[in-house]
Amino acid sequence: MELNSKKRISINVFFSIIQVVIVGLSYLVVYKILLFKLGIEQLGVWSLVLATTSVANLANFGITSGIVKFVAESYSEKQNLKIQKIIFTSLISLFFFFVFISILIYPIATHVLAYAIDPEHYSLAISILPLSLISLILSSMSGVFTSVLEGIQKNYYKNILLILSTLFFLIGVFLLTDRFGLIGVAYSQLIQAFFLLISSYILVALEFKSFLIIRSYWESKIFKEITGFGMKFQLISILVMLFEPITKALLSKFGGLAFLGYYEMANKLIYQVRAVIVNANQVMIPVMVHTLSSGKLELNNIYVKNFNLTYVLSLILISILLIAAPLISIFWIGNINEDFIFCMIVLSTSIFINILSSPAYFACIAMGDLYLLIKSHLLMTIINIVLSCVFGYFFGGKAIVVFSSLSLIISSYYLITIFHKKNQIVRLINNKNILYLVIAIIISSISIISMVFFN
Repeated sequence: MELNSKKRISINVFFSIIQVVIVGLSYLVVYKILLFKLGIEQLGVWSLVLATTSVANLANFGITSGIVKFVAESYSEKQNLKIQKIIFTSLISLFFFFVFISILIYPIATHVLAYAIDPEHYSLAISILPLSLISLILSSMSGVFTSVLEGIQKNYYKNILLILSTLFFLIGVFLLTDRFGLIGVAYSQLIQAFFLLISSYILVALEFKSFLIIRSYWESKIFKEITGFGMKFQLISILVMLFEPITKALLSKFGGLAFLGYYEMANKLIYQVRAVIVNANQVMIPVMVHTLSSGKLELNNIYVKNFNLTYVLSLILISILLIAAPLISIFWIGNINEDFIFCMIVLSTSIFINILSSPAYFACIAMGDLYLLIKSHLLMTIINIVLSCVFGYFFGGKAIVVFSSLSLIISSYYLITIFHKKNQIVRLINNKNILYLVIAIIISSISIISMVFFN
């Protein structure tokens, strides 16, 4: 298949959607198992540990995002040797960066967890912390190979591997939780990360008919190119990573572990639905990189089509999610839980606006315009920290959910508006789209109110 062919793009988008759906359903089952076997508070502990260790992604330096762009450029020019140098240089760099940062983060994380978790659950959190960090190191290395698959427009390979690795995680949780408790979940995550690393390496090695890391392909010039692009992206990654740990730490402190557990369940579900559309948009990065050679007008045409399709799909999916929220609560939790429903409504609203910004987000990456993304995420982080701290202290966990969601809405709207202005893109949301939005809001509201009332 040719690069940028409709068939290749369609296959990549199809497998991206399939991957998100299967992974989402798998996590629904995982959280149901954890809720039934371990309880909501231990689920909150697991959520907080994951959020805390995710800070180790600081060591990424935006390298994996740079790999997609640079591999896409090299692959279109048939420079396979350069791609192998990119892989080797990135892999070695990330390994040492992640090990170093993980060693630094471990003592800090113990203090953060001591602040955010009650003494009863502190020893449990500390016991799974090292396993979570090791899983993160393995995942970062597999990220090099999966990013290469994206860069050569073979996302379907990546998506198949993600599906299989998630199923390994699901099976591990089912088999190990009874014997080891929450530590069994950490073991399952470790198995998942190891499988993804080995399988992604084999696929890329077969693609380029090379062992890739047996021979040294380190090149300082490539390292500077990747990190030069990556350092800008790293600031974005830092701001993204700060958002979740800060929000969850505040929720644990002012809302309690139980509320954090329900927030985690709602958040995981909504972000899986978000990923259906966002992952499909991400497929377009190498496509847009190749299209840039044809001129900016062609890139704008791709963006407009992508935005309109994203609007329709996100409106349909978020509406279905809201309408089904009470039924999901009954199936997942056992009753219509007020805290879960509240989180679903607030998070769905913010995620809808955030999804609309994804075409602009990935277009900026393809164009190398990262400063707009930095400004957007900086705005989100500042609003989240200031408002969540102030109102969370006085009004508890629900206020934190509201204002963290508000920060996401404002930053996403800012990104869309400035991107359209810079690229001279006319207003895309017409009266018909607004009418669809109003109808979706009315139907969703009636559904939720009716279910809660009859319950």
